[in-house]
Amino acid sequence: MKSFFVIVVSVVLLLSVSVVAEAEAKRPSKQPNILFVLADDLGYGDLNVSGNKFVQTPSLDRFAKNCHWFKQAYAPAPQCSPTRGAILTGQYPARFHITTWIGGKEAAEYNGLLLPRQRKHLPKQTYTLAKYLQRAGYETIQIGKWHLGDDPQGPSQLGFDRTIGFAAGAGPGMPKQWFGPYPKIADLDGPSDEYITERLTDEAIALLGQKRDRPFFMMFQHYDPHAPLVAPPDEVQRYVDAGRPLDKGKLNATYLAMLQQVDTSFGRLLEALRKQGLYKNTVIIFYSDNGAANYYGRNAPLRGGKKEFYEGGIRVPLIMRVPGSTPRGIKHMVPVSGIDFFPTLIELTGGAVTEVDTPLDGVSLMPLIKGATELQRDTLYWHHPAVSKTFKPIPPQGAVREGAWKLIDFYGDTQPDELYNLDEDPKEENNIAAKHPEVVARLRAKLMAHLKQVDAQMVQPKPAGK
Repeated sequence: MKSFFVIVVSVVLLLSVSVVAEAEAKRPSKQPNILFVLADDLGYGDLNVSGNKFVQTPSLDRFAKNCHWFKQAYAPAPQCSPTRGAILTGQYPARFHITTWIGGKEAAEYNGLLLPRQRKHLPKQTYTLAKYLQRAGYETIQIGKWHLGDDPQGPSQLGFDRTIGFAAGAGPGMPKQWFGPYPKIADLDGPSDEYITERLTDEAIALLGQKRDRPFFMMFQHYDPHAPLVAPPDEVQRYVDAGRPLDKGKLNATYLAMLQQVDTSFGRLLEALRKQGLYKNTVIIFYSDNGAANYYGRNAPLRGGKKEFYEGGIRVPLIMRVPGSTPRGIKHMVPVSGIDFFPTLIELTGGAVTEVDTPLDGVSLMPLIKGATELQRDTLYWHHPAVSKTFKPIPPQGAVREGAWKLIDFYGDTQPDELYNLDEDPKEENNIAAKHPEVVARLRAKLMAHLKQVDAQMVQPKPAGK
């Protein structure tokens, strides 16, 4: 019996090694570099090219007009931490139990419902995109905001060789000070007139200039344009002179200057890639973790903003460059999500999803890159079993999009469900749930089945008398 067990184990190990070896053999001889730029709270309509006529974002505007522009790209959550985890895992946040931002005060109950406690960090044993790319021979670099746990060793435990700009002990993952000397960031120091985005860009460019014998994966995660609203004074003054209010209301001068910083940084990174002869063979992704905060950002023409499941909270800019595919501003109208980056980059680097021994909820976007007009997926899901606060509490809820249909299901019937046809009503102005109860029932059933399948944390009715 013992010898039979040994034989079985040996066969399994040989098969595993064979799969990996086969995948390694199929990898291209010159794997592409990967630059992933993630803005923080940048809204669907925040760029000049997407309708914001008050801001100057020439670098991103040119990029959008010459690369793949996904017009119905979604964040896996309307808040920072779950989206960042979804990018790294290729999984819905409901699966890894981080469904709201880490560092916030979690309510234990809401309106007769008991709310689950979420994880405070992404577990170090989690198999991530960075770990996968390490195994594929990449140098992996994390720059800027992390927000997946307060341990400064977190990025290295989750697959990153280098980490720059980690805000340790900052709770919500923010340095609390946009100008030097950055007291929350142990590995950076700078003068009081040095802005965090400029410094992080300098650090990234220095790394791009180093000689290397392997490809790189660089995650550049901005702190901009997240609050508090602070920006270099000369940039702010430009927008004041152009007639924008200094620090009040939507698209104020300070917020516009922060957007400008994101664009300037992006342009500098592209120029550095060109100068080093790296641009031609680099996959470049620009994305936002969620929609803009409604009180100063621009999500128009969409409804809602950050922390909400309306389109303004979860639909975000996504622009992508793929070596060998150089469209003139191809606009993809297929719904895609941040969970799709992991399988997409597996394919782009010559690997296979069979190499990954953890569930991937996303699908590769390469069929769209290659000219297809649809993906083999018709449904996307969102889950938030907690309470968020903006101007008023946002109750626990889930959402599902199937084709043009979108359902927002308020858990525990804390308020009526909302159903929209996004083809006919992209601004979500007319709740048609009462007119289509059969669609509501079908989509709710799909959402509940999905949440069970990913072992999501769920709200529970509060026991009577407690």
